[in-house]
Amino acid sequence: MHLSWIKQISVRMKSDISYSMGIVYNNFPWRENPTEKQLKKFV
Repeated sequence: MHLSWIKQISVRMKSDISYSMGIVYNNFPWRENPTEKQLKKFV
């Protein structure tokens, strides 16, 4: 899941993913208060 997400938001040097302070600490898009049903989808 991380690779799919980081490929969408990161910059690249050649074909390598480049992490930066601004990118690495971006929050993964997640609901504020997920329900039990929503949490079970990810477990």
